[in-house]
Amino acid sequence: FRLTRFIERHIDGAKAELAARNKPLDNAHLVSLLGFGFWNGLLGPGYRRLHEMRLWRFPLRRAFVHLSSATRPMVHDDVDKLRMLRNRIAHHEAIFIRDHEGDHERILRVAGWLYADLPDWIAHHSRCAEIIAQKPVSHTF
Repeated sequence: FRLTRFIERHIDGAKAELAARNKPLDNAHLVSLLGFGFWNGLLGPGYRRLHEMRLWRFPLRRAFVHLSSATRPMVHDDVDKLRMLRNRIAHHEAIFIRDHEGDHERILRVAGWLYADLPDWIAHHSRCAEIIAQKPVSHTF
């Protein structure tokens, strides 16, 4: 089946970057250059029924080893919200007016789909829950 143009552009860009860096074009190097948008795009609705059968039910579903019953649209919704949060932070945009508890729970939930122990590890090493509980005063700029 054909990939969407969006996905193909990400792959082409990663290949071009590998060539520019004189790195080998192998799976390990290619995957390391594919950004959050690429992976989120694979979970998106762009492939309709064909996507559900060939991508989600077999290889992509297996990436979320500890996912019990969520559907692809549910996974995409969580991952897309994390992508948008990450983008706001990366672009130094304000995140004061957000559901911080929900964002934190979503991070832990998605992490848990990948590795069962990851949410506990994150909770142990992160100060997010502590800071969210303090409800810092928001600022307007």
